[in-house]
Amino acid sequence: MSVLRPDDTAPSVHDVDYEGLWDNGFRGVIFDLDNTLCPWHEDGLEPEVVDLLAKLQRRGFRVLVLSNGRLRRRRHLLGQFRELQVPVMWPAGKPCIRGFRRALATMELAALQVVMVGDQVFTDVLGANRVGMAVVLVSPVGPREQFLTRILRRLERCVGRV
Repeated sequence: MSVLRPDDTAPSVHDVDYEGLWDNGFRGVIFDLDNTLCPWHEDGLEPEVVDLLAKLQRRGFRVLVLSNGRLRRRRHLLGQFRELQVPVMWPAGKPCIRGFRRALATMELAALQVVMVGDQVFTDVLGANRVGMAVVLVSPVGPREQFLTRILRRLERCVGRV
């Protein structure tokens, strides 16, 4: 298996088969933030995303957000995660494994029990695969992205997004 290949794909976080993941022994979900849970640089989550995170927690999943973004000025967004009691770790330095290992330690779960859900091959997929986590690649929720991400998207097309 290539470290650039996800285990599964879905159009969005709302289309991931979380029940199937639960049935297969997964107990944690790590989400990327920008263009996975909300558009890049947005300072708030849509109500459907808040509902999804709460539903996953009620199901018994441990949920965490692992982001490379600079979140200091996104106070409303951070407040929403605090309200949901969803830990947010940033800057993660993905695809380096250090951030993933910190996330796993915070969740108190083994890599084989956790799935990463993100929108980028060279950060989310590569990093999660390097630590032995399952990965679901979703389509970006918005067209705006930082400069480096736009470059990486071109590379994703060269290697084949999936």
